[in-house]
Amino acid sequence: MLLNGGELNGVRILAPSSVQLMRANHLPDRLLTGTYGIAGYYMQPGLGFGYDVAVYTDPLEVGNTAGEGSFFWLGIAGTWFWIDPTNDVIFVGMTQRFEFIPGVRQMRALSRSLTYQALVRP
Repeated sequence: MLLNGGELNGVRILAPSSVQLMRANHLPDRLLTGTYGIAGYYMQPGLGFGYDVAVYTDPLEVGNTAGEGSFFWLGIAGTWFWIDPTNDVIFVGMTQRFEFIPGVRQMRALSRSLTYQALVRP
């Protein structure tokens, strides 16, 4: 539904403008310093925060392979998702392991790396 601008299976759930607001960075430049963040991701030029999701405004600037405009959320118990509208990718990961347990952050990075390596027509 979020990838499709607020519509799921032909049913409008959110207005397209609501989804655009979610997926747009709303942090001022003065907060994009690498000081503030969520679960090891720090807001900086190229990575900001929309309404309830982190947003890649320029993934290459932060060393990420996601498409521009990708957005994601991280849960404390090892749950995460990302949506990449550029490459038409949705990923949901659920491990039920707290963030501070060794290996959880590595699973997120590995899942992203393997997913993008598997794309045959990015």
